Amino acid sequence: MDIISYYDEMADCLIKFLEPRNVFLRIKQGNRLIPRFYERNRPIRIREKSGLMYWAKQNIADLYGSIARVDGKVDFVIDVDQHNLPLDLAKIAAVQLYEVLEGYQILPAIKFSGEAGFHFMCHITNVPKGEKVYLYCRKILNFLRDKLEHRLQRSEYRNLFYQFIPMSLPITSTMAKEKAVNQLVLDKVILRKNGYIRAAYSIHEETELISVPLTFEELKNFTMNLASPKRVIKVSKQQGYQFEIPEIEAILLKKELAQHERKGTLLEFIK
Repeated sequence: MDIISYYDEMADCLIKFLEPRNVFLRIKQGNRLIPRFYERNRPIRIREKSGLMYWAKQNIADLYGSIARVDGKVDFVIDVDQHNLPLDLAKIAAVQLYEVLEGYQILPAIKFSGEAGFHFMCHITNVPKGEKVYLYCRKILNFLRDKLEHRLQRSEYRNLFYQFIPMSLPITSTMAKEKAVNQLVLDKVILRKNGYIRAAYSIHEETELISVPLTFEELKNFTMNLASPKRVIKVSKQQGYQFEIPEIEAILLKKELAQHERKGTLLEFIK
């Protein structure tokens, strides 16, 4: 299926995700991908089908929305990615991380990245304002990374990860994917003022798969077939938009994070 036909079919779902956000996209011109943040010196916004189709006809390659919404809210995003690991290990880690979040009564929206990982998104209320919100979100991510590392090191999956990861390293990292050495990455770079996340329902230019929303059961049993354009179109016609981002106060998480900051890192890496 060509890109224009897909975006024509899926315009309503894409616009629902993109409408409250500034948009970053990449346009394919020959062998080059040209980044675009602005149109006529203004941040790109896509709020109706005609706007989406305008860009689709420009040979759009990748489509992202800002984590900061235009209403001032900032979404908390966890990008569970992997560097030189099988996708099944990213899936195992994502399931384990979801269960960590569930223990804090946090049930984020989930989607496949379109390539090599999974995204969790929610809006945590009553957090610092302005630039401080991004620092706070990074603190939460570091805290959750420690929890996930602790869990994976004591799990039945530990040896599976160390078939690919050097024994001298922890399983997880918060460094950028390109800097991690055969590790599972919880990318903190995205948690910044100009952070962008691949749009739900958009096409990944290299894999031609969809950044498709998932239920927790679908995450646990994920295969690439769930992200095929034809399947996503069929399901969306039956179920409509399936990526509602919840607002969560996260009282239990904030309380333990405060204790975590007083005591220092919880990370207990076991070689």
